[in-house]
Amino acid sequence: MPEADSSIPLPAAPESSRAVLQALAERVGLLVPGASLSHQQIAFAEGVVDLVKQGRISGGRPA
Repeated sequence: MPEADSSIPLPAAPESSRAVLQALAERVGLLVPGASLSHQQIAFAEGVVDLVKQGRISGGRPA
């Protein structure tokens, strides 16, 4: 997996969660800059956020 490109900025609040997820997807190489996340990708990302909030998965990177 390619290294994250930290030069791609993440939007500051109060922008939409979709904008933040879009920027993050570009940063980690899931999408090329300018491409749009699909509804399925957004649903997956929101599901991951919910699982982290519930404590069912860790929110950190593996060591």
